[in-house]
Amino acid sequence: MTQTLVVGGEASFVKSKLTPQLARHGLTVASHWEWMKEKGAFPDATEAVFILTDMAGHHLNDAAKNQALPKGIPIIYGVRKHAVNIQRLTKAGFPLLPTTTTTPETEPMATLNHSSRAKSLRGEARSIYDRVLFLLAATPSMSNRALSESLNVPYGSTGEPARAGRETLGITDENGGQSVKINRPTYEAACAALGVAPVSGSHYPKSYSTAVPPAATPAPVLAAALVSPPPAPTPVAAPAPKPAPAPAPAPVPRDDNADLKDLVSLIRAEMGKRNITQLIVTPDGVEATKVVTVTENLGF
Repeated sequence: MTQTLVVGGEASFVKSKLTPQLARHGLTVASHWEWMKEKGAFPDATEAVFILTDMAGHHLNDAAKNQALPKGIPIIYGVRKHAVNIQRLTKAGFPLLPTTTTTPETEPMATLNHSSRAKSLRGEARSIYDRVLFLLAATPSMSNRALSESLNVPYGSTGEPARAGRETLGITDENGGQSVKINRPTYEAACAALGVAPVSGSHYPKSYSTAVPPAATPAPVLAAALVSPPPAPTPVAAPAPKPAPAPAPAPVPRDDNADLKDLVSLIRAEMGKRNITQLIVTPDGVEATKVVTVTENLGF
């Protein structure tokens, strides 16, 4: 397990939510700088730094980066949302581990009620299935292509593992594969076994990117009209025709520049602190134009 310093967030959140998530990527929380307190000493054994960008101030972020960068320690910029962290950890070289890894956080997998299709998987397909379960539990609407991108595996290799994973989680395709329907009892029981917080709602448009889908809108409930019984039998009216299904919403566009935007925002903030008005970055080096205040006695 990689010894990790977590920067930002409350102690209760890091212990109950973030620690199990990072463990599935081979990271163990060895130290924590809480967001409302002063930074601690940078541990010598630190092998990775995970910064909760939406739960930490610049004084903590800068202190951690200034210690980690000269030592070549990888820095992961995460958030509170598990599905987003899966993508960023995978890109940083820490993908989800197969559930055969003997960590306390993966033991609940043994209690999961796997579908018959899942039990027939072997070899690489079984390994992909184990990793797909966590992605689909956190984001039920992910398409096979989005799963392939998140796991960094060939597109065709996720087909059968993804079908098995959806069966185990109680997720079925509808509207010709344009959206998904969730069997809440099956899904919530599977999430409990996986240690993943279930999303709300029962219907989602199929997402063809790795972005987190918007919250589902519950279907309207039709109230039944109360009809008094007639004194004499009357002919039964023909049932009204079913309304045509609503067209499926357009796929959520993928923002390929999300990580770059985060990095640019951090650079701009740092430029403001250092009075840098222009920054030129090339493969050969970095040039900066700074505003410098000079105090001089003019002699009169």
